[in-house]
Amino acid sequence: MRTCLLFLLVLFAAQGTLSGKTLHVPSQYTNINEAVRVAATGDTIQLASGEYVISEPIRFLGKRLALRGSGREATTLRLSDEVGMDAESSLAVVSKSDDVVICDLTFLAGRGAQRVSLPWPRGDGTCFEQQVPLLKLGGAILVTDGGKARVASCMFNNCKAFSGGAIAAVDSELTVVDCRFVKNETADFDGSGGWNGGALSLLGSTVSTISTSDFLENIAHEGGAIYIACSAQVTINRCSLLQNQAFAGAGGGISCNTANATISDCEIAENSTLDALCGGGLYVAPFSVASVKQSYLHDNLAFEAGGAVCVMQNGLLILSASRIENNRTSDFGGGLYCAGDVQVSNTYLIGNRSGSGGAAIDVERAGRVDATSCLFATNSTDRGTLRASGDAVLNLTHITCAENPGGGIVRSEEAALNVKNSIVLGGDSLWGSLTSVGDGGSVAVSYTCVDGAGAEYGPGNITQCKPFVERQDFRLGPDSSARDAAQEVEGIVTDLDGNARICGARPDMGAYEYGDCHVFRRGDIDRDGFLSLTDAIRILNYLIHGTEEIDCLSSADLQDDGKVDLSDAVYELSFLFLGSKAPAQPWPECGLDATSDALSCSYSTCLSTEK
Repeated sequence: MRTCLLFLLVLFAAQGTLSGKTLHVPSQYTNINEAVRVAATGDTIQLASGEYVISEPIRFLGKRLALRGSGREATTLRLSDEVGMDAESSLAVVSKSDDVVICDLTFLAGRGAQRVSLPWPRGDGTCFEQQVPLLKLGGAILVTDGGKARVASCMFNNCKAFSGGAIAAVDSELTVVDCRFVKNETADFDGSGGWNGGALSLLGSTVSTISTSDFLENIAHEGGAIYIACSAQVTINRCSLLQNQAFAGAGGGISCNTANATISDCEIAENSTLDALCGGGLYVAPFSVASVKQSYLHDNLAFEAGGAVCVMQNGLLILSASRIENNRTSDFGGGLYCAGDVQVSNTYLIGNRSGSGGAAIDVERAGRVDATSCLFATNSTDRGTLRASGDAVLNLTHITCAENPGGGIVRSEEAALNVKNSIVLGGDSLWGSLTSVGDGGSVAVSYTCVDGAGAEYGPGNITQCKPFVERQDFRLGPDSSARDAAQEVEGIVTDLDGNARICGARPDMGAYEYGDCHVFRRGDIDRDGFLSLTDAIRILNYLIHGTEEIDCLSSADLQDDGKVDLSDAVYELSFLFLGSKAPAQPWPECGLDATSDALSCSYSTCLSTEK
């Protein structure tokens, strides 16, 4: 309910339109649409506890309004059993000049509103308007034609539509915060499978932000939880997507098709695709861009390829500071399948499985993968942890690949392989550390530790590096010959732990640097990448109540005076809200402490991906 109050303040008070008038249903008005007709811009329609049976969609008549329940456990909007299959069956429609807040409600059993057409990808980077006169969008809520909806603290359960089982947004603005989407699905007018977006379908010029929300057991043809298409710009932050399914298409969790998605601090787990398609967690279609940061993708299943993520030709994935773990597929790319372009950095790929090859990463056709400061461990397949084939390009810099039952790297056909400053160990696998099949393509390996084939492909390679502290801890030991044995690469300034690279005379081979070179961002106490009120509160809790532990006290020393006290919290608040002096370096970028004092960091606070 606090989220709802914040939405109301932002929407109305900041725009000077808060009238203070609240219309109560049912004590003042017998139904919601009656209250909407009477309401003026800036009013709030307050629903008492109970179940409201909806026989026609709530329409907001071009007004700026709030529709608020008494808590999503207390107030439910349910579609009437008497509404026919051919009737308008969304519980609410937001369109044109509507600008609404909807919060503290449960939406149950909505079946969508009709729209004559919807944006449809051609597969060549463009879209067209597909005529769908008999089909419905947005089982609970349809936001369309320039409407603006802010949805907070709501539950969506057992809603169905052809696209967007719970919510569809077409050429509009949608913000979703602190909501739960459970067992929504797509369906045709006859009750069969429907199209895309079991919970959300975000289409056309839609701009959407989805935050702190949960998606559980939603089902669709494609995009089991969320479908993003046709130029939509979508940000997904601090969300959980669990056990969603694409039953006949790609993207068990999320499908991004001719669109742009930014995903951060999310858990994407136990999602699946069936019927020989790819991307158990995330599917990046041609002419799409997805950025994934500080997220945990685990235990996803793809029938064909890309257990966690599938990137198709002309698609782009930027993956950083994340963990790809225990995903699986019956074919290629247990963790990641790439036929497009992938940039992956500071990421763990561990425990993934595939049936045919590329347990962690499989890149083929004309795909390209650039992996930097990554760990590949305990992945299993019968043909290589990393596999490159066709005309693919696989560039590996400062990676550690070890303790994988299926061996290290397998290159074939015309693929180009470039390995630098890395540790690649094949162990007892038949495929060894590096296997190059055929005379085509190219192989270059330099300043890399390999325990089998591979050392002959370039300068600076070693075959005995005694690299690790202990089994399944892939950090370097003090006597490792991989220390100070690599070459400096411009732009690589941290290792997998977020420690400074270089931490010795020269860079170390592999994903980790040896030594105590912890980096941090001044003022970023909670390590989320930016300064906020939360950081100042954590300093106060540490000082006053003793309820907060700060593992990097240097980050709390805003003034870099060698101590943490109340003036640091005041300093941060003054910077945030009064525009006062910025924190001392390192800020806004991560870095080492330039001054010597008694404060310390027990670990680096930047790019941490430990779970």
